[in-house]
Amino acid sequence: MTDTLASRLIGRVAFDAAAAADAYWRARWDYTERALAMIAGLGLAASARVLEIGPYNLPLVGGSDRMDRRIWPAGPALAVRHDAGAVPWPIADGAYDLAIALQVWEHLAGNRVRAFSELARVARRAVLSLPYRWTGTSDHAGIDEAVIGRWAGGRRPVRSAVVGERTRRIVLLYDFGGEEA
Repeated sequence: MTDTLASRLIGRVAFDAAAAADAYWRARWDYTERALAMIAGLGLAASARVLEIGPYNLPLVGGSDRMDRRIWPAGPALAVRHDAGAVPWPIADGAYDLAIALQVWEHLAGNRVRAFSELARVARRAVLSLPYRWTGTSDHAGIDEAVIGRWAGGRRPVRSAVVGERTRRIVLLYDFGGEEA
C-alpha cells in the first residue's frame, strides 16, 4: 500500500476530526468515502501528481497541489490561486495524473463545459462529485446524467456511483488518457 497513491489518502479519523472542527464537513463522508475508494482503486503510484480543485480546507491526498479561487484561513497552501471557471487554466498540458473536484462543478456557472475541457487537458483522470437530482432553483438543483454529459462535452465517465439518501450525490471517474491535449 505504501507504494501506491492510496498511502497518501485521508483516512476516516482525520476526516472526522475535520468534521468536528468545521460543520461544513459533517454529513459529507458518504461521497468522500466513495471518491477515495475510486482513487485508491486506480492503483496509481505513490508519486502520482494530484491536483485538487476547490478542496476548501481539507485536501484528500497528502502532498497534492491545490487550485482554488481564494485562500482559506485554515486551509492548506495553494499551488495555483485561480478560479476553475476562468479558462484557460495556468497549468501545463498533462501536468497531473489525477484531478479531484468534489462539489465544485455546480458552482462554475457559465463555464462548466470549457472548464471540463481544461480538466481533460491538464489531467489524465478525474474524480468529481456533484449534487444529484436535487430539487429547487439553486446551482445544486436539476443535475442528472444528461446535464453532466453536457458539462463534460459528451465525455462519459468510466465509473459512477450515487450515494446518500436525503442529499444524494453522484461520484464520477473519468479517464482522459486517450485524449489529445
